[in-house]
Amino acid sequence: MELCKIHFHKFRDNLTKKERNVLTSLRNETNIVIKKADKSTTVVVQNRTNYAAEGLRQLNDGIHYAAIHKDRTHEIHDLINKIEDKPVAYGSRALTETQQRYSQIEKETLAILYGCTKFHDYVYGHSVLVESDHKPLESIFKKPVLSSPPRLQRVVLALEKYDIQVVYKPAKKMFLADHLSLSYLKETKEALVPDLQVNEIHLTSYLSVSQEVQDSFRKEKGQDDELQQLLDTILDGWPNNKADLAPEIRAYWNFRDELSYIDGILYKSHKLIVPKSMQNEMLEKLHIGHQGIVKTKNRARDILLWNGMGKDIENLVSACATCAKYQAANPKEPMIPSELPSRPWSKIGMDLFELSGNHYLLVVDYLSKWPELAKLESLTSKCMITHLKSMISKYGIPDIMISDNGPQFSSYEFKEFVKSYYITHTTTSPYHAQSNGQTERMIQTMKRLITKSQDPYFALLEYRNTKIDCIDMSPAQLFLGRRLKSILPTAVPLLKSWVDDNTLVKMKCRQEKQEENFNRHAKKEPLKPLKAGDSVMMQSQSGQWTSGFVKDLHPTKRSYVIDSNGRCYRRNRKFLRPTRVQNNSVSRDDVPAYTDVTLGTKTNQSTNDTSAASDVQPNTVTETARSDVEPPAENPAHFTRNGRCVKLPMRYRE
Repeated sequence: MELCKIHFHKFRDNLTKKERNVLTSLRNETNIVIKKADKSTTVVVQNRTNYAAEGLRQLNDGIHYAAIHKDRTHEIHDLINKIEDKPVAYGSRALTETQQRYSQIEKETLAILYGCTKFHDYVYGHSVLVESDHKPLESIFKKPVLSSPPRLQRVVLALEKYDIQVVYKPAKKMFLADHLSLSYLKETKEALVPDLQVNEIHLTSYLSVSQEVQDSFRKEKGQDDELQQLLDTILDGWPNNKADLAPEIRAYWNFRDELSYIDGILYKSHKLIVPKSMQNEMLEKLHIGHQGIVKTKNRARDILLWNGMGKDIENLVSACATCAKYQAANPKEPMIPSELPSRPWSKIGMDLFELSGNHYLLVVDYLSKWPELAKLESLTSKCMITHLKSMISKYGIPDIMISDNGPQFSSYEFKEFVKSYYITHTTTSPYHAQSNGQTERMIQTMKRLITKSQDPYFALLEYRNTKIDCIDMSPAQLFLGRRLKSILPTAVPLLKSWVDDNTLVKMKCRQEKQEENFNRHAKKEPLKPLKAGDSVMMQSQSGQWTSGFVKDLHPTKRSYVIDSNGRCYRRNRKFLRPTRVQNNSVSRDDVPAYTDVTLGTKTNQSTNDTSAASDVQPNTVTETARSDVEPPAENPAHFTRNGRCVKLPMRYRE
């Protein structure tokens, strides 16, 4: 009863006089009934006084259910301690002049601390349910103290000694606290927060920047309409529904419980909220180390916050010329398998290679994998053409020849040769040997055979007689229809001509398996196609990237004509990357149109596996279509193996 008297004497007249009979009964009467239940002990006092009828009728031994109802107006804290919806105690307190300037969430947290301190005798050591009409508090008390807003951490730390669970209850259902708040007590001086050195909030120590930068943040915050609306909402309190917020600040709804206002600057937990006028400056400082998009985002999200920060960082890094110049190479694209010809020697690949000081011409059949090897006396086009004519005289004229852009294959003499033999000549993209992968792979095999064999001709014979995996036939059988006699004893029936009708099916299956194995290490989808006019970065052999733009799309697959610094290049999509960095060195309107010199008209193109395109060169100034083949004396320009156009000086053209 003494405990009840402490909390009720302010609200009942003549409390001591009315409780005298109750105290006498407790001392003298023997007819007091004590009933024990599982969760509480109920004391029923047989007394018919007004107090016994109207006052406290139940006390818990280890409070089974306790709740603090809280209501807060602009100037007071009103709380009710109750057990099973029956009031036990009521407390109220007016806010000081300083506390009235707190933000809404700070006032709400202070009200909970006041209630726990006021009713310490009831709630200490027990699980207590605190009902609040401020929903953000529900999530704040579920997080660690360190993740709370800085200005709340001292209050939350002071509540650590209590076992409280904060739940949200709409204000319209807290009618008891609302009603009693009309008769609050104008008490203000109570030591609620202990004098702990925890997060003493002073801007000079909390924000490690110069005074000029601090003043800039305060000034720009005052001129930012979005942050002003956010500040007003923090100080006045958040609505119950997100739809009631202004559209500009709805993005802050999900973390509204972490927002705070410290000495004129807004924070999300410990992260600084940057005004719009200072965002570009912060972006430049974030990207001073030229890190990538992901790293820059991680750095920014650790210390700063503003709406659309991630998108702004993406735009900044994507438009950075330095980052574009030194970016990594493109990933592998899915393979485009070469179309198998219908007969041997219809489609051949060729290339030159050097081994032990000797130069060789290698020609390989795309269907049978039959290799032809010729040792060159010189590296001239004439010498190479002579060996090709010798092969053609034995096996016939092929339909398609595939090679790189070496000087022997791009010379005037070679163009005349393929034209006179009615051969379609297709060249691969510069630096993209994969376009002629069949030939490049065969060069490696031939180098090993020549290096390891005392007689390379025996080695070449045995290679032609060896079965190809998954096909069960040798290049000789596919190319000539029979096995070749060698130094190994072979039965006569095995040397007879024999052709398997299912060979093409087996070769197609083998090719599909190769494609599947290659695509395991490549992207699932090819790189996004480019279109004429797109700004791109072009990768060189050194790994650096230079700016340019797509002048035209080449007819062959994944091939583009690129203009960079006034020069025209043909490159595979592998060496191109879209960019926002503009190439302003050459006007796009000043660059003439281009035609494919090697392939002639676009309708005469071959779409081989990954062949990008042949070299291109500019038309004349009058843009008249010139012939595919011109005499050397009339051609003032020629192209290097890398696709660069070299123009003959004017003084040498006459």
